[in-house]
Amino acid sequence: MTRAFWILWKREAGAILLSPIAWVLLTCMALINGFSFSQCVAYLGQGVREFTVMQIYFYIFHFWFLLIILVPVLTM
Repeated sequence: MTRAFWILWKREAGAILLSPIAWVLLTCMALINGFSFSQCVAYLGQGVREFTVMQIYFYIFHFWFLLIILVPVLTM
């Protein structure tokens, strides 16, 4: 079981890491995550807020866009 798993893992990881489209999408994901984080920090830096970081981060559109759209595209 574990030998077959590692063989498949190596093949799939190699396919993702060698694909230029995957690198472009991963870069887009990193940029969107960085933008979301900077917006969250800027919002919290304005003063005491009633929301926590988790509530703010999971409420914004960017997180759900990455989770629902880009993750399946990367794994296709």
